[in-house]
Amino acid sequence: MAEVHRRRPARSAMVLLLVAVLVCAATVAGDRLLHGYAENRVTAELQRSLGTVEPPTVDIAGDWFLPQVVGRRFSEVHIVASGVSPPGGGPDLEQLDLRMADVAATHGYRTFTAATVQGSARVGYAALSTYSGRKLSYAGDGQRVRLTVQTTVLGVSMTAKVTGKLGLDVRAQTVDLVDPEISVAGLELPAAVTEQLLARVLKPIAVDGLPLGLRLSSITAGPDGVDCGLGARGVVVAQL
Repeated sequence: MAEVHRRRPARSAMVLLLVAVLVCAATVAGDRLLHGYAENRVTAELQRSLGTVEPPTVDIAGDWFLPQVVGRRFSEVHIVASGVSPPGGGPDLEQLDLRMADVAATHGYRTFTAATVQGSARVGYAALSTYSGRKLSYAGDGQRVRLTVQTTVLGVSMTAKVTGKLGLDVRAQTVDLVDPEISVAGLELPAAVTEQLLARVLKPIAVDGLPLGLRLSSITAGPDGVDCGLGARGVVVAQL
């Protein structure tokens, strides 16, 4: 009899352990399923708002998703996309990488709003030329960019090439060429003529229509395109 009594507690403990394991497994599985479902929903909405052919990659950070669902706040959402064609008319982006912090779910989980967004994007020279209506290319020599325009010098139409570093007016969200140098068919022009030409061909490029209300925070020219720093506050990530 004593042996039977010893077996019963052992079996009970084993059953409890098995139940605990099953509950934990179900909780983990449910958490992963809900996590994946939320990421898929946000991905579909972002594909529309970013104008991408391929779905972007969306990663909602956190080892446990359910506590974030209950609190209706998500610590970070990481988004990576390529081939972005902003519906708002902004320049096409070859690559987009964003980290959204403190994302709150409101209106019955239909709206997701990020307190802050920081990230980067790359704009190719062809896309930048199309957007600005000016022929732009990389000139090398310390991150300089070349602007090629048709202009008139002393009544004669000819091609002018202006090189300079990209400058950004963060407040106005305009881009221009800093420290410009101009050449016209290899001619040496008087200083007065050069100044007139630069004033005529150098016009700031207004950059607007970026996706998700993003704004430029920095720009750097490179051989493969222009790398841009991006930022914004109070960004509506998705409206489901």
